[in-house]
Order: sequence, then C-alpha cells, then structure tokens
Amino acid sequence: MIKRIFSIWTFLGIVLGVGLFTFAIINSTENYMIFVSINSVIMVLGGTFAATMISYHAKYVMRSIISLFGIFFPQHISSKKLTEDTLSVIEWSKINNKEGFKAVETIIESKKIKDPIIQYSKDLISTGVKGSQLKLLIEDLIDSIIERQIIDANILQTMAGFAPGFGMIGTLIGLIIMLDNMGGDIANVGPG
Repeated sequence: MIKRIFSIWTFLGIVLGVGLFTFAIINSTENYMIFVSINSVIMVLGGTFAATMISYHAKYVMRSIISLFGIFFPQHISSKKLTEDTLSVIEWSKINNKEGFKAVETIIESKKIKDPIIQYSKDLISTGVKGSQLKLLIEDLIDSIIERQIIDANILQTMAGFAPGFGMIGTLIGLIIMLDNMGGDIANVGPG
C-alpha cells in the first residue's frame, strides 16, 4: 500500500512565501488594508473558476481542485516497498510454474491486494490472455491511468493561465472606477 505522509516542507514553503509578502506589505505601510479586497478575490477566483468550467467538464474541474489538497499529503513509495513488490511478483511466478495460476489468484485474494494493475492482470490471465497481448493490455491500462492523472494537471495549468488574465481585468476595472471617482478633474490624478 502506498503511504501518504503529511509534507511539512510543503506547508512551511507556502507559509514562508505568503509570510514574506505579508511582512513586506506590513513593513512598508501602515495602511496595509488597501491590499485586501474581497471584490478582487471574487473577480480573480470566480473568473478563473468560471472560465475553467467553460473549458472542461465540471466533474474533472472539481476533481482537480480537490487534488490540490494532495500536495500536503504526497505519495511516498519507499525502495523497501518496491523491493517487496518485486520479490512478490517473482514468488508468484514460481508458484504459478509449480501449482498453476489458481494458487496465485488465491494468494492475491487472501492478501486483499487492491492495486488496480495487479487486479487487472489477474483478471486478464484468468481469462486466458498470455504473452505479448497481456503485456500490451497492461501497458494500455498504465497509459490510461497516467492520462487520467494528467487531465488534473492540465486543468490546474489552465487555471494558472487564466488567473493572471482575470487579475489584469480586475486592475483595469479598478482604474476605470478610480478615474470615474475623480469627477473629470485632471488635478485629482496625482492624489488618486
């Protein structure tokens, strides 16, 4: 089983990054609340979310947003685990040669192995698929798993591209509002 362990370094990196900006703002001005704008947050996050929902199916967008929390709990696969898995497959091969595949199936079911690749391989072998065709079908499964995971990455990359654009639109709207509030008097540009 793949373990997910809380990544303290990821958490500290985010806290440190946000903390540096916060410190610079608070250290530079006493009116730091001018940097806090709920309307701006709504415009950027809402616009980014809306544009992403237009670009992709809602199910995939929501799955991608939820996957962001996975950065705090990354998958850790130790070399010990990889060695154990390799030894298990070698052992299953020996058992298959001596006792037949039914014995291997029994071992997989008794150990309650939930790995989708092992389960799929077991199902293929039990239906009589062999050799190069078995290898090709397993490689196709691995490729499809990777493609499904890349969808999340592509959606997050698209969102990262949309966010600065909506930030610029928000800045433009803010400038228009500021100029309108000056009442048409060019002398107010400096103080504004």
